[in-house]
Amino acid sequence: MKISDNAPYAIWMNQMLGYGNQCTKQLVMQFGSPRAVFDLTSDEIEHIQFLNKKQKSMLYNKNLEYAYSVIETCKEKRISVYCFGDEDYPDCLSVIYAPPMVLYEKGKHFDYDKIPAFAVVGTRYLTEYGRRTAFDFAKDLAKSGLLVVSGMADGCDAQAHLGALKAGKPTVAVLGTGVDVIYPKVNRELYEYIVDYGAVLSEYPPGTKATHYAFPQRNRIISALTMGTLVVEGDLDSGSLYTADHANNQGKDVFAIPNNIYAENSRGTNQLLKEFALMAICPSDIVERYVDRFPEYLYQEAKKHTVPHEKYLEFLKNLTDDQKLVVAELSHKPKYIDEIVRKTGMPAGKVNGILTILMLNDIVYMVPGNSYALKL
Repeated sequence: MKISDNAPYAIWMNQMLGYGNQCTKQLVMQFGSPRAVFDLTSDEIEHIQFLNKKQKSMLYNKNLEYAYSVIETCKEKRISVYCFGDEDYPDCLSVIYAPPMVLYEKGKHFDYDKIPAFAVVGTRYLTEYGRRTAFDFAKDLAKSGLLVVSGMADGCDAQAHLGALKAGKPTVAVLGTGVDVIYPKVNRELYEYIVDYGAVLSEYPPGTKATHYAFPQRNRIISALTMGTLVVEGDLDSGSLYTADHANNQGKDVFAIPNNIYAENSRGTNQLLKEFALMAICPSDIVERYVDRFPEYLYQEAKKHTVPHEKYLEFLKNLTDDQKLVVAELSHKPKYIDEIVRKTGMPAGKVNGILTILMLNDIVYMVPGNSYALKL
């Protein structure tokens, strides 16, 4: 765990001026550090031309009580804090228009300037085609050496994280909440796996709940941390298209999966292909673009972490009593989770957690409509 020396002052800047505000970057660039901004006198603040009257008045407030309370929470929950302007703050974030002034991290730390990270995003309302594509692409991309990054939302994001974990690889989730807030709650088990094997990141302090504006705003961080973005499925108003736009504006590659021109979930991805996206019909379309750039990472890991079929059978033998109850209610025909909850008599949250474990072990897969079926 690491907490930047600039943390109190960077947190204060967010508190005073808001998140994703380009003027916070301008202030640090002009004065050298968040601490230097905090130390500005009233006269110096008045002479900053790019700030309006309200922003200037906010900087007169030198109260750090809230900032220190956030830092104490981070220490208690083992959350690292990185700040814009620090040496170990990712360069790939520093160069974007409005970098996060503070980056909170729970889990492992990755050097995003040196490793090949790649975003897999898409709609929350996946078809079976989208579910399978997101999972399979993420799994193969991770096996090939790419660090899969997504947003831990329902649908495509969750399948991308599951695919990477199934490959035996870490994955990173950029949240629209604090890194200690699980949203949606049904992804609790997935969240625990991501933190154990990868990391969750956010620009929002611990305890921050979900808001409608936070998720589109965090998309610029997903695209900035990665070399490129794959959009699996999405309508024209899908949030994943915002991620694609951020990536394109940041000079990053954007890939899209082609699909049925009559399907609503394909209108966004097909439009991206029409405008600027590269077509991806297999994971190697993506990986081969970066092999020369990262020869020590890509393809080298594809031979590792293979799980023989006997492992799956062994897993079935060692199910817990609760897992056995859930598996007993499943078949190769999809079944609604409400029916599984009713038949097993277990709480919905517990059933969700068990189904997540079963999906990670390739025993169960999810189909549209919150239904599940046995894979074996």
